[in-house]
Amino acid sequence: MTCREVAEVLHDYVSGELDDSENGEIFRHLQNCESCRAKARQMQELRTRIRDLLRTPAPGHLRARVLSLRSE
Repeated sequence: MTCREVAEVLHDYVSGELDDSENGEIFRHLQNCESCRAKARQMQELRTRIRDLLRTPAPGHLRARVLSLRSE
């Protein structure tokens, strides 16, 4: 695969949405391409940060305010 082809499906690769064949092709490309490997690593780090943010509970005062607005 070329870097351009990998770039088109890198999000799907990082998200685990590709079939085994496509997954293997990209894996092999990443073993030999530092640039694409860095992009995949950045994308995975971003996904992890977003997931962590979604797990962080809102501060109590904000939660109370939102709930009070919902009941109005």
